[in-house]
Amino acid sequence: MKLDDMLNTICDMIRQSAEYIDYHRELAQIKENKELYARVNDYRKRCVTMQMSGSIDNFEEVGTIRSQYEDVLGNTQAVRFMTSEQKLIKLTRKLNNRIYDEIGLDIDFLDE
Repeated sequence: MKLDDMLNTICDMIRQSAEYIDYHRELAQIKENKELYARVNDYRKRCVTMQMSGSIDNFEEVGTIRSQYEDVLGNTQAVRFMTSEQKLIKLTRKLNNRIYDEIGLDIDFLDE
């Protein structure tokens, strides 16, 4: 079996997973509310930017972001979407980590 065939199989399996199905259902629902979707995307972007900044002491920034996005964090639809997103991300991270381990890719420097 060629690598592309195996990748297609893996992608097909992911598309059949509960995580994928839930995520795409929640994504379609939240996109129906353009204002909420925009706020959720702003929140997601702020969180990712903060995480990638490498700031050791970002406790204060977390509090600031949470207070600025109380409307998002208190919205059931937004929380369902972000929860389903995290579950799908966790699934893909597990897959990536397994591949890294199996092929001996040294990514330990990322934990430093």
